[in-house]
Amino acid sequence: MFALLLMAATGAMAQSAFTAKEITSASQLTSTDDEAYVAACMPSDFLAVDADVAKAWTGAPTAGSATLIYAIDGNKIKIATFLNGDYKVTTGATWSIATFKDQLPNGKFFYTAPAPATYSVTLAEGTEDGDNWTISPTEAAEGATVTATYSGEKKVKSVKAVKKAAATIPVTSITLNKTATSIKVGSTETLSVTAVAPDNATDKTYTWKTSDASKATVDQDGKVTAVAAGTVTIYAEANDGSGVKGSCTVTVTPATITVTWNNNDITGSGNSFTKDGVTITMSSREIDFGRKNFRGGLTFTTNLGNFTKIEVTARSVSVQTTGTGWSRSGNKCTWTGNASSSVSFDGDINDSGSGNIKFVFTIEPKN
Repeated sequence: MFALLLMAATGAMAQSAFTAKEITSASQLTSTDDEAYVAACMPSDFLAVDADVAKAWTGAPTAGSATLIYAIDGNKIKIATFLNGDYKVTTGATWSIATFKDQLPNGKFFYTAPAPATYSVTLAEGTEDGDNWTISPTEAAEGATVTATYSGEKKVKSVKAVKKAAATIPVTSITLNKTATSIKVGSTETLSVTAVAPDNATDKTYTWKTSDASKATVDQDGKVTAVAAGTVTIYAEANDGSGVKGSCTVTVTPATITVTWNNNDITGSGNSFTKDGVTITMSSREIDFGRKNFRGGLTFTTNLGNFTKIEVTARSVSVQTTGTGWSRSGNKCTWTGNASSSVSFDGDINDSGSGNIKFVFTIEPKN
């Protein structure tokens, strides 16, 4: 017994590519379906009138020599002839769709609709004893039964027409909703895929991955969790083996920033001092930079984010009850109020040159 495979070549079509639907009056073109068909299918499909009607209508082609075609051009319908395989637009014969309906003849005319695709059926290349096979029909729709008659002497199994496997179409690009973002340590953000191209890619699935799990992780829903400060790439990679990726650069920022000032840091003149993104401003007098004394009301501000905690240690620190969020223990005052980029201090900070002044600012950075 010998196995035989019949191949259906997708490029070979049957002789009749269309089937015709008869229309007998202009009113039939007023329905939504017919007008939608005409608008969508012209000019690759066409309206056709037999040659006798064409001649009577336009005085153009002779009977039996041509088919009249009406091709949509914007909101116009052009008359054309299909003569000996050549498509020609008739000069000066351009009508509006409304006029076209009014001018329809009483004779029958048709619009075409695509017929089901058929395929050329051949023996598989290299089939043994192929000259002794006769195939019927040689054009068949997918899944149809084809008769293969063998006139030789060997016994073979019966076969059916099969469609050749479609070619694999790889992914060419993956687009994410963001190409860059910033996440604090311990926080999360969910990324998403907004497009996979081309639309007809065979396998449009993808897998989320991270370039450095010690900085940030990602689950298969695109949820990114910041682990440690630094920069990491989160990407969605195509599963079809094409290697195509859509990526987002993630900057992981610390959950908090600590700024520390010591005795030797406090230098300058005037009523304000700034270092490492934090500023002290006196409200009514200048800072005593020589003794490191801050007497009277003052304000701490930062451009780094919001203060969550401030600690002030000096030879003598006093805070008045109007200093909201402040508490005192010995020579140390601590603020733990509502997070803010500006915090007021109503009291005195006296170091008197003893060398033990210290400010520690804990800041929640900006996103």
